[in-house]
Amino acid sequence: MATEAAAQSTDAELQAAAWKLDPLVDGHGADGARAQLAQALERARTFAQDYTGKLVDLDSEELAAAMNELGEIQELVGRAGTYAGLCFSVDTADPAAGALMQEVQERGTEIETTLLFFELEWAALADERVDRLLSDERLAFCAHYLRTARRYREHLLTEPEEKILAEKAVTGSSAWSRLFDELTSAIEVSLPDEKVALDVALSRLALPDRELRRSTAEAVTTALAPGLRTRAYLFNTLLADKAIDDRLRRYPSWLASRN
Repeated sequence: MATEAAAQSTDAELQAAAWKLDPLVDGHGADGARAQLAQALERARTFAQDYTGKLVDLDSEELAAAMNELGEIQELVGRAGTYAGLCFSVDTADPAAGALMQEVQERGTEIETTLLFFELEWAALADERVDRLLSDERLAFCAHYLRTARRYREHLLTEPEEKILAEKAVTGSSAWSRLFDELTSAIEVSLPDEKVALDVALSRLALPDRELRRSTAEAVTTALAPGLRTRAYLFNTLLADKAIDDRLRRYPSWLASRN
């Protein structure tokens, strides 16, 4: 009885969980996220005008200024994206949350492709010049990031190819992932006393009582059966999409990009 009560308490806490997200967007909700993205896009376009084709000539002080500006742009995008993503995760069936999520993805991709030149130009610099630049203490705050970015230079494509991959992802892998999330979030698991969301049921698999874990696992298996073929197709499509990316980027195995 005590274990079951603990399980019910855990379920209730999970169902009642909520985030206070407005600080991410300066207290302005969805409009705040849109304003952040608009500001980020404007600054990204200015950044591209200021630095495209000029990275090879920057000194350490100028590169530090560029990295500070790039960091502020990415923070705007990150805050808006986090706000939209968490709102969507709370209720994937909410049309407003879904619309904001799509808008953030599309605008975020536009910003990404605008700034894409920077990573490619940085990766193309000679090792000697990079080492000389990064030896300056003024770049200490971003040296790890800049060194890490160059580790992938053998797997980068041309700028037009990178832009195509980024833009197609909005209607490709990102869209399939979102559909998978919507389908799984709608799954309800029938427990002895109530129906709960899939994530709530999965949390019960860590309970100390073996019998509760067993009965919950059986209920989850039953709940996952309807629509299994569709979700498997989505998963296999995402795997195929990754395989294409790995082939185009010349990775020798499916795990190489992570390692």
